[in-house]
Amino acid sequence: MGLTKIFTAFANAVLARIAHAANYLIISYPQPVVILLELLPAAVTKLFLPFVYGYVPKNARFVLITGAWILVNTVVSATPPNVLPPVRVLMTLLAACSSAATELCCLDLIRDYGRLGLIAWAAGTSLGQMANATWPLVLTSFMGKTVREGTGYMYQLVAIILLAYYVFLPRNCLPTGAETDLSNRDAESNYKNMSLLEAASTTPDKVARKSGRQPRQISVVTRQYLPALLITSAAQAMVYPGISLALDGSSFSSLLSWTSSLAFALSFGSFVARLSAMSLRLGNHRVVLVLLAWTVVLLLADSIFFLGSSYVVICVALCSGLLGGAIYVEVFDGVLQAVSDHPDFLIAIGMISAGDTLGSLLGGWVGFVWETTVCNMTVDRGRFCHRAIWN
Repeated sequence: MGLTKIFTAFANAVLARIAHAANYLIISYPQPVVILLELLPAAVTKLFLPFVYGYVPKNARFVLITGAWILVNTVVSATPPNVLPPVRVLMTLLAACSSAATELCCLDLIRDYGRLGLIAWAAGTSLGQMANATWPLVLTSFMGKTVREGTGYMYQLVAIILLAYYVFLPRNCLPTGAETDLSNRDAESNYKNMSLLEAASTTPDKVARKSGRQPRQISVVTRQYLPALLITSAAQAMVYPGISLALDGSSFSSLLSWTSSLAFALSFGSFVARLSAMSLRLGNHRVVLVLLAWTVVLLLADSIFFLGSSYVVICVALCSGLLGGAIYVEVFDGVLQAVSDHPDFLIAIGMISAGDTLGSLLGGWVGFVWETTVCNMTVDRGRFCHRAIWN
Protein backbone atom coordinates (compact mmCIF):
# COMPACT_ATOMS: atom_id res chain seq x y z
CA MET A 1 0.00 0.00 0.00
CA GLY A 2 2.75 2.45 0.93
CA LEU A 3 4.58 1.96 -2.37
CA THR A 4 1.41 2.48 -4.40
CA LYS A 5 0.82 5.84 -2.71
CA ILE A 6 4.46 6.83 -3.20
CA PHE A 7 4.39 5.99 -6.91
CA THR A 8 1.05 7.72 -7.46
CA ALA A 9 2.15 10.89 -5.69
CA PHE A 10 5.47 10.85 -7.53
CA ALA A 11 3.81 10.44 -10.92
CA ASN A 12 1.23 13.16 -10.21
CA ALA A 13 3.87 15.72 -9.20
CA VAL A 14 6.11 15.01 -12.20
CA LEU A 15 3.24 14.94 -14.71
CA ALA A 16 2.16 18.47 -13.80
CA ARG A 17 5.72 19.83 -13.97
CA ILE A 18 6.41 18.26 -17.37
CA ALA A 19 3.20 19.69 -18.82
CA HIS A 20 3.85 23.17 -17.42
CA ALA A 21 7.49 23.22 -18.54
CA ALA A 22 6.69 21.95 -22.04
CA ASN A 23 4.19 24.75 -22.60
CA TYR A 24 6.93 27.41 -22.32
CA LEU A 25 4.49 30.02 -21.00
CA ILE A 26 7.43 31.92 -19.51
CA ILE A 27 8.23 33.04 -23.07
CA SER A 28 4.86 34.76 -23.52
CA TYR A 29 4.05 35.90 -19.98
CA PRO A 30 5.92 37.30 -16.95
CA GLN A 31 6.65 34.95 -14.07
CA PRO A 32 3.78 36.13 -11.79
CA VAL A 33 1.26 35.39 -14.55
CA VAL A 34 2.77 31.95 -15.16
CA ILE A 35 2.58 31.16 -11.43
CA LEU A 36 -1.06 32.27 -11.43
CA LEU A 37 -1.92 30.08 -14.44
CA GLU A 38 -0.22 27.05 -12.92
CA LEU A 39 -1.57 27.29 -9.37
CA LEU A 40 -4.90 29.12 -9.29
CA PRO A 41 -6.80 26.48 -11.35
CA ALA A 42 -5.54 23.79 -8.97
CA ALA A 43 -6.78 25.74 -5.95
CA VAL A 44 -10.19 26.35 -7.55
CA THR A 45 -10.47 22.66 -8.44
CA LYS A 46 -9.72 21.62 -4.86
CA LEU A 47 -12.39 23.98 -3.56
CA PHE A 48 -15.23 23.03 -5.90
CA LEU A 49 -14.57 19.47 -7.09
CA PRO A 50 -15.61 17.87 -3.75
CA PHE A 51 -19.18 18.99 -4.44
CA VAL A 52 -19.40 16.73 -7.53
CA TYR A 53 -17.17 13.85 -6.42
CA GLY A 54 -20.08 12.05 -4.82
CA TYR A 55 -21.73 11.64 -8.22
CA VAL A 56 -18.71 9.91 -9.76
CA PRO A 57 -18.09 6.23 -8.86
CA LYS A 58 -14.75 5.71 -7.16
CA ASN A 59 -13.51 3.24 -9.74
CA ALA A 60 -14.29 5.69 -12.55
CA ARG A 61 -12.42 8.66 -11.10
CA PHE A 62 -8.92 7.60 -12.05
CA VAL A 63 -10.10 6.63 -15.55
CA LEU A 64 -11.38 10.18 -16.08
CA ILE A 65 -8.23 11.70 -14.61
CA THR A 66 -5.86 9.62 -16.72
CA GLY A 67 -7.96 10.47 -19.77
CA ALA A 68 -7.38 14.16 -19.00
CA TRP A 69 -3.62 13.55 -18.65
CA ILE A 70 -3.51 11.73 -22.00
CA LEU A 71 -5.33 14.66 -23.62
CA VAL A 72 -2.83 17.10 -22.10
CA ASN A 73 0.11 15.05 -23.32
CA THR A 74 -1.31 14.70 -26.83
CA VAL A 75 -2.02 18.40 -27.28
CA VAL A 76 1.18 19.64 -25.61
CA SER A 77 3.34 17.28 -27.69
CA ALA A 78 1.70 18.57 -30.87
CA THR A 79 1.86 22.25 -29.89
CA PRO A 80 5.25 23.92 -30.44
CA PRO A 81 6.15 27.10 -28.54
CA ASN A 82 5.45 29.30 -31.59
CA VAL A 83 1.75 28.38 -31.52
CA LEU A 84 -0.53 31.09 -30.16
CA PRO A 85 -0.51 31.15 -26.32
CA PRO A 86 -4.24 30.41 -25.75
CA VAL A 87 -3.79 26.75 -26.68
CA ARG A 88 -0.83 26.35 -24.33
CA VAL A 89 -2.63 28.27 -21.59
CA LEU A 90 -5.63 25.95 -21.89
CA MET A 91 -3.41 22.87 -21.52
CA THR A 92 -1.70 24.44 -18.51
CA LEU A 93 -5.09 24.96 -16.88
CA LEU A 94 -6.15 21.39 -17.65
CA ALA A 95 -2.88 19.98 -16.29
CA ALA A 96 -3.29 21.97 -13.06
CA CYS A 97 -6.89 20.78 -12.65
CA SER A 98 -5.92 17.15 -13.37
CA SER A 99 -3.14 17.26 -10.79
CA ALA A 100 -5.49 18.72 -8.18
CA ALA A 101 -8.15 16.10 -8.95
CA THR A 102 -5.58 13.31 -8.57
CA GLU A 103 -4.51 14.72 -5.21
CA LEU A 104 -8.08 14.88 -3.92
CA CYS A 105 -8.77 11.31 -5.04
CA CYS A 106 -5.70 10.05 -3.21
CA LEU A 107 -6.40 12.04 -0.05
CA ASP A 108 -9.91 10.60 -0.05
CA LEU A 109 -8.43 7.08 -0.20
CA ILE A 110 -5.89 7.79 2.53
CA ARG A 111 -8.54 7.78 5.25
CA ASP A 112 -9.00 4.07 4.54
CA TYR A 113 -5.30 3.30 5.09
CA GLY A 114 -4.25 5.27 8.15
CA ARG A 115 -1.29 7.49 8.91
CA LEU A 116 1.08 5.24 6.97
CA GLY A 117 -0.90 5.96 3.81
CA LEU A 118 -0.64 9.71 4.47
CA ILE A 119 3.12 9.50 5.03
CA ALA A 120 3.54 7.46 1.84
CA TRP A 121 1.59 10.05 -0.15
CA ALA A 122 3.53 12.96 1.36
CA ALA A 123 6.90 11.27 0.80
CA GLY A 124 5.96 10.41 -2.79
CA THR A 125 5.02 14.03 -3.45
CA SER A 126 8.42 15.15 -2.15
CA LEU A 127 10.16 12.56 -4.32
CA GLY A 128 8.29 13.99 -7.29
CA GLN A 129 9.44 17.49 -6.35
CA MET A 130 13.01 16.22 -6.11
CA ALA A 131 12.66 14.75 -9.59
CA ASN A 132 11.20 18.03 -10.85
CA ALA A 133 14.24 19.83 -9.47
CA THR A 134 16.66 17.65 -11.42
CA TRP A 135 15.05 16.28 -14.57
CA PRO A 136 15.31 19.52 -16.63
CA LEU A 137 19.05 19.65 -15.87
CA VAL A 138 19.54 15.97 -16.70
CA LEU A 139 17.41 16.17 -19.84
CA THR A 140 19.08 19.26 -21.28
CA SER A 141 22.66 19.24 -20.00
CA PHE A 142 23.40 15.51 -19.88
CA MET A 143 21.05 13.97 -22.45
CA GLY A 144 21.22 16.82 -24.97
CA LYS A 145 17.44 17.09 -25.33
CA THR A 146 14.95 19.92 -24.94
CA VAL A 147 12.52 20.34 -22.05
CA ARG A 148 9.61 19.64 -24.41
CA GLU A 149 10.93 16.15 -25.04
CA GLY A 150 10.05 15.34 -21.44
CA THR A 151 6.47 14.81 -22.65
CA GLY A 152 7.65 11.45 -23.98
CA TYR A 153 7.68 10.17 -20.40
CA MET A 154 4.13 11.23 -19.54
CA TYR A 155 2.50 8.04 -20.81
CA GLN A 156 4.65 5.94 -18.48
CA LEU A 157 3.70 8.15 -15.54
CA VAL A 158 0.00 7.86 -16.41
CA ALA A 159 0.42 4.09 -16.56
CA ILE A 160 1.97 4.16 -13.07
CA ILE A 161 -1.14 5.88 -11.68
CA LEU A 162 -3.47 3.36 -13.31
CA LEU A 163 -1.46 0.33 -12.21
CA ALA A 164 -1.05 1.67 -8.68
CA TYR A 165 -4.79 2.06 -8.18
CA TYR A 166 -6.33 -0.78 -10.19
CA VAL A 167 -3.66 -3.48 -9.74
CA PHE A 168 -1.47 -2.95 -6.69
CA LEU A 169 -3.61 -1.00 -4.21
CA PRO A 170 -5.02 -3.33 -1.51
CA ARG A 171 -8.77 -3.61 -1.98
CA ASN A 172 -9.74 -4.85 1.47
CA CYS A 173 -10.39 -1.34 2.78
CA LEU A 174 -12.08 0.02 -0.33
CA PRO A 175 -15.80 -0.09 -1.00
CA THR A 176 -16.75 -2.09 -4.05
CA GLY A 177 -18.95 -0.91 -6.88
CA ALA A 178 -20.27 2.61 -6.95
CA GLU A 179 -19.42 5.37 -4.52
CA THR A 180 -20.80 4.80 -1.04
CA ASP A 181 -22.63 7.60 0.66
CA LEU A 182 -20.27 9.19 3.12
CA SER A 183 -23.00 9.44 5.72
CA ASN A 184 -23.15 5.61 5.83
CA ARG A 185 -19.54 5.23 6.94
CA ASP A 186 -18.79 3.67 10.31
CA ALA A 187 -18.82 6.05 13.23
CA GLU A 188 -15.15 5.28 13.72
CA SER A 189 -13.27 5.77 10.44
CA ASN A 190 -10.57 3.42 9.27
CA TYR A 191 -8.08 6.26 9.46
CA LYS A 192 -8.53 6.54 13.22
CA ASN A 193 -8.36 2.79 13.65
CA MET A 194 -5.25 2.31 11.50
CA SER A 195 -3.18 5.40 12.34
CA LEU A 196 0.29 4.63 13.64
CA LEU A 197 1.51 5.76 17.05
CA GLU A 198 -1.78 7.52 17.86
CA ALA A 199 -1.45 6.69 21.51
CA ALA A 200 2.12 7.99 21.61
CA SER A 201 1.19 11.57 20.76
CA THR A 202 2.39 13.93 23.46
CA THR A 203 -0.14 16.61 22.56
CA PRO A 204 -3.45 15.00 21.63
CA ASP A 205 -5.56 17.18 19.39
CA LYS A 206 -8.64 18.48 21.19
CA VAL A 207 -10.56 18.75 17.97
CA ALA A 208 -9.71 15.18 16.98
CA ARG A 209 -11.32 13.86 20.15
CA LYS A 210 -14.70 15.28 19.29
CA SER A 211 -17.22 13.56 17.14
CA GLY A 212 -16.69 14.03 13.40
CA ARG A 213 -20.43 14.52 13.01
CA GLN A 214 -20.70 17.88 14.78
CA PRO A 215 -22.19 20.49 12.43
CA ARG A 216 -19.46 23.08 12.96
CA GLN A 217 -16.60 20.59 12.96
CA ILE A 218 -15.51 21.37 9.39
CA SER A 219 -15.19 25.11 10.01
CA VAL A 220 -13.38 24.55 13.32
CA VAL A 221 -10.85 22.18 11.77
CA THR A 222 -10.31 24.48 8.79
CA ARG A 223 -9.63 27.49 10.98
CA GLN A 224 -7.24 25.44 13.09
CA TYR A 225 -5.11 23.92 10.35
CA LEU A 226 -5.46 26.06 7.21
CA PRO A 227 -3.32 29.04 8.36
CA ALA A 228 -0.38 26.82 9.35
CA LEU A 229 -0.26 25.06 5.99
CA LEU A 230 -0.78 28.26 4.01
CA ILE A 231 2.07 30.01 5.83
CA THR A 232 4.32 26.98 5.40
CA SER A 233 3.80 26.67 1.67
CA ALA A 234 4.16 30.44 1.22
CA ALA A 235 7.48 30.41 3.08
CA GLN A 236 8.81 27.53 0.99
CA ALA A 237 7.65 29.15 -2.24
CA MET A 238 9.57 32.29 -1.29
CA VAL A 239 12.73 30.19 -1.06
CA TYR A 240 12.09 28.60 -4.45
CA PRO A 241 11.18 29.78 -7.00
CA GLY A 242 10.57 33.12 -5.25
CA ILE A 243 13.95 34.76 -4.59
CA SER A 244 16.33 32.27 -6.21
CA LEU A 245 17.82 34.77 -8.68
CA ALA A 246 18.61 37.26 -5.90
CA LEU A 247 20.44 34.74 -3.69
CA ASP A 248 24.16 34.10 -3.73
CA GLY A 249 24.67 31.63 -6.57
CA SER A 250 28.28 32.57 -7.25
CA SER A 251 29.54 29.00 -6.69
CA PHE A 252 27.46 27.69 -9.60
CA SER A 253 28.34 28.16 -13.25
CA SER A 254 24.83 28.06 -14.72
CA LEU A 255 21.40 29.21 -13.67
CA LEU A 256 19.86 25.77 -14.18
CA SER A 257 22.43 24.06 -11.97
CA TRP A 258 21.84 26.68 -9.26
CA THR A 259 18.04 26.54 -9.29
CA SER A 260 18.12 22.73 -9.51
CA SER A 261 20.38 22.51 -6.46
CA LEU A 262 18.26 24.96 -4.47
CA ALA A 263 15.00 23.22 -5.34
CA PHE A 264 16.49 19.78 -4.68
CA ALA A 265 17.71 20.82 -1.22
CA LEU A 266 14.28 22.20 -0.33
CA SER A 267 12.50 19.07 -1.59
CA PHE A 268 14.99 16.67 -0.02
CA GLY A 269 14.52 18.30 3.38
CA SER A 270 10.77 17.96 2.97
CA PHE A 271 11.14 14.30 1.99
CA VAL A 272 13.26 13.47 5.04
CA ALA A 273 10.82 15.22 7.39
CA ARG A 274 7.76 13.55 5.91
CA LEU A 275 9.37 10.12 6.03
CA SER A 276 10.50 10.72 9.62
CA ALA A 277 6.88 11.30 10.58
CA MET A 278 6.55 7.51 10.82
CA SER A 279 8.27 7.67 14.19
CA LEU A 280 8.16 11.35 15.17
CA ARG A 281 5.38 13.82 15.87
CA LEU A 282 5.50 17.58 16.26
CA GLY A 283 4.76 18.95 19.69
CA ASN A 284 3.82 22.47 18.64
CA HIS A 285 3.20 23.91 15.17
CA ARG A 286 3.97 27.44 16.32
CA VAL A 287 7.54 26.64 17.29
CA VAL A 288 8.20 25.02 13.91
CA LEU A 289 6.56 27.94 12.08
CA VAL A 290 8.78 30.40 13.94
CA LEU A 291 11.88 28.41 12.99
CA LEU A 292 10.68 28.26 9.38
CA ALA A 293 10.17 32.02 9.39
CA TRP A 294 13.74 32.49 10.61
CA THR A 295 15.12 30.42 7.73
CA VAL A 296 13.24 32.66 5.31
CA VAL A 297 14.57 35.76 7.08
CA LEU A 298 18.12 34.42 6.74
CA LEU A 299 17.64 33.91 3.02
CA LEU A 300 16.12 37.37 2.60
CA ALA A 301 19.16 38.80 4.39
CA ASP A 302 21.46 36.77 2.14
CA SER A 303 19.73 38.17 -0.92
CA ILE A 304 20.88 41.64 0.19
CA PHE A 305 24.15 41.18 2.06
CA PHE A 306 25.51 37.77 0.91
CA LEU A 307 26.01 36.32 4.40
CA GLY A 308 27.99 33.27 3.24
CA SER A 309 28.67 31.02 0.28
CA SER A 310 26.11 29.47 -2.04
CA TYR A 311 26.36 26.23 -0.07
CA VAL A 312 25.25 28.01 3.10
CA VAL A 313 22.15 29.07 1.19
CA ILE A 314 21.61 25.45 0.13
CA CYS A 315 21.84 24.31 3.77
CA VAL A 316 19.31 26.93 4.89
CA ALA A 317 16.96 25.81 2.10
CA LEU A 318 17.38 22.23 3.33
CA CYS A 319 16.33 23.33 6.82
CA SER A 320 13.30 25.09 5.36
CA GLY A 321 12.31 21.86 3.66
CA LEU A 322 12.69 19.88 6.88
CA LEU A 323 10.47 22.25 8.84
CA GLY A 324 7.85 22.60 6.12
CA GLY A 325 7.66 18.87 5.47
CA ALA A 326 7.02 18.14 9.14
CA ILE A 327 4.15 20.62 9.27
CA TYR A 328 2.57 19.19 6.11
CA VAL A 329 2.21 15.69 7.57
CA GLU A 330 0.97 16.87 10.96
CA VAL A 331 -1.62 19.21 9.45
CA PHE A 332 -3.19 16.57 7.22
CA ASP A 333 -2.93 13.97 9.98
CA GLY A 334 -4.82 16.29 12.32
CA VAL A 335 -7.52 16.94 9.72
CA LEU A 336 -7.93 13.25 8.95
CA GLN A 337 -8.09 12.36 12.64
CA ALA A 338 -10.76 14.99 13.21
CA VAL A 339 -13.13 14.67 10.26
CA SER A 340 -12.29 11.49 8.31
CA ASP A 341 -15.74 10.10 9.22
CA HIS A 342 -17.58 13.35 8.51
CA PRO A 343 -19.96 13.43 5.51
CA ASP A 344 -18.29 16.67 4.33
CA PHE A 345 -14.78 15.31 4.69
CA LEU A 346 -13.85 15.99 1.06
CA ILE A 347 -14.90 19.61 1.39
CA ALA A 348 -12.64 20.02 4.42
CA ILE A 349 -9.66 18.31 2.85
CA GLY A 350 -10.22 20.30 -0.35
CA MET A 351 -10.11 23.59 1.53
CA ILE A 352 -6.97 22.62 3.44
CA SER A 353 -5.24 21.43 0.27
CA ALA A 354 -6.34 24.57 -1.57
CA GLY A 355 -4.71 26.58 1.21
CA ASP A 356 -1.46 24.75 0.49
CA THR A 357 -1.71 25.73 -3.19
CA LEU A 358 -2.72 29.33 -2.48
CA GLY A 359 0.22 29.62 -0.09
CA SER A 360 2.56 28.61 -2.91
CA LEU A 361 0.90 31.20 -5.14
CA LEU A 362 1.25 33.93 -2.52
CA GLY A 363 4.85 33.01 -1.71
CA GLY A 364 5.77 32.96 -5.38
CA TRP A 365 4.35 36.43 -5.91
CA VAL A 366 5.95 37.93 -2.81
CA GLY A 367 9.25 36.29 -3.68
CA PHE A 368 9.13 37.68 -7.21
CA VAL A 369 8.51 41.22 -5.93
CA TRP A 370 11.37 40.89 -3.44
CA GLU A 371 13.69 39.41 -6.06
CA THR A 372 12.92 42.17 -8.56
CA THR A 373 13.44 44.88 -5.93
CA VAL A 374 16.78 43.48 -4.76
CA CYS A 375 18.05 42.93 -8.29
CA ASN A 376 17.15 46.51 -9.23
CA MET A 377 18.96 47.90 -6.17
CA THR A 378 22.19 45.89 -6.43
CA VAL A 379 24.90 45.55 -9.07
CA ASP A 380 27.20 42.71 -7.93
CA ARG A 381 27.80 39.67 -10.16
CA GLY A 382 27.10 37.00 -7.55
CA ARG A 383 23.41 37.03 -8.39
CA PHE A 384 22.22 35.42 -11.58
CA CYS A 385 19.95 38.36 -12.29
CA HIS A 386 23.12 40.40 -12.93
CA ARG A 387 25.02 37.86 -15.01
CA ALA A 388 25.28 38.57 -18.70
CA ILE A 389 25.41 34.82 -19.47
CA TRP A 390 23.40 32.28 -17.47
CA ASN A 391 24.68 29.12 -19.11
